Amino acid sequence: MFDGMLSVAISFIFAVFLFGVNFSNANLPALLVVVFLTAFTMSGFGLLIGGLAFYFREPMIFANIFTFILLIFCGVNFPITALPQPLQYVSYIFPLTYGIDAGRKTIVEGANLVQIAPLLAQMLIVGFIAILLGYAFFRTFENLARKTGRIEAM
Repeated sequence: MFDGMLSVAISFIFAVFLFGVNFSNANLPALLVVVFLTAFTMSGFGLLIGGLAFYFREPMIFANIFTFILLIFCGVNFPITALPQPLQYVSYIFPLTYGIDAGRKTIVEGANLVQIAPLLAQMLIVGFIAILLGYAFFRTFENLARKTGRIEAM
C-alpha cells in the first residue's frame, strides 16, 4: 500500500511540474482518502494475482498481463465509454476503475467524500472480494503446491 501511495504522490508531482496539471479545484482531504482506499483495494487485487502466480510460479508474467488489462479496462489511458459495451461491464470488476473515477472527480470537480461515497463503497466491495478471492487462491494453491511438490521446487 505504501508503495502505491508513494507512486501516486510522485506521479502528482510530475503532473504538476512537467504537465502543468492544475490542482486548484482539488479537494485534497478527499483525494488522500481516495488514494489510500485505492492502494488498499489494489493490494487485495495484487494478492489475487499473487495467489495465481504462487502456483504457476511465473509472477512477472501475471503481473505484466494484469498491468496491461488494468491499463485497457480501468479508464487510465482512455475513457471506459470508448470500450465496446460488453467490455465496459468488465471494467467494473477492477477496484482501480472506481479509484480513477473518484480521483478525477475530486481533482477536477472538487468533489467531497459525500459525493464520491458511492464510488468508494463500490471500490471497497470489489476490493474486499479481491482480497477474499486472493486469500482463497493463495491458500488453495499453497496446499496444492505442497501436495504436488511444486513448493519445494521454488
